[in-house]
Amino acid sequence: MIAEGADGTVPGIRSLTGRETSDTAPHFSGDSMRRSRTTSLKLSTAAATLALLTSGIAFAAPASATTATATPAPARAWPEQCKSDGVNSRQVDLPGTRPTTWITGKNCVQLHQPQAPAWVSGRTAIDWDTMEEPITDRSKRFTSFKVTTRLESRPSQTGTDTVQSSRTCDFTANLNADFSGMNLYCYALPVDNPVDTILWWSTDATIVYDLEGDTQGPITWELEGSPQQV
Repeated sequence: MIAEGADGTVPGIRSLTGRETSDTAPHFSGDSMRRSRTTSLKLSTAAATLALLTSGIAFAAPASATTATATPAPARAWPEQCKSDGVNSRQVDLPGTRPTTWITGKNCVQLHQPQAPAWVSGRTAIDWDTMEEPITDRSKRFTSFKVTTRLESRPSQTGTDTVQSSRTCDFTANLNADFSGMNLYCYALPVDNPVDTILWWSTDATIVYDLEGDTQGPITWELEGSPQQV
């Protein structure tokens, strides 16, 4: 497990400010991703997770997927599969004169080391922007804004998803600090892909946000899952 700072951030990661939660997050359906081969699914080691989270492009394989050589072979990966930005977007009307905000979430899933042994990663990207200019009210807009990203698998194209790992990221401070931004990433913990079972992998996410001063309480937003890949 990655060591977090006192403020809940992962050192050296600019866009990820979430706190890790248990892997028993609620189960939601989504699309899925690629096969490979071990008999059980395991959470990847902290070293592999840190390598994953500190690079949005090049990923290092978990310990179970590396050899005992001094210089491991470079990690290979299938193209990342993402749900298009336009599907998971909404307009958020803030109380009073605070500017209306457009928020977009995007779920992505990726298989690394296509030849066995392999591992899988999932992430949710958050972008936001104001829809009004000039901005006259710069007061606090969100009491809370949290994203829970889940990495899921299913035994067939139309089977039932099983949550393999999850992580909750608190982006409240980010959305209050800036009126627009992009590429806030919430990563589920990566997992190994079994070598003797064909699985369809996906990333799903839930956003729960609470608007400052609207007295309506938290709002739950279920994002559509990433595309299916085997």
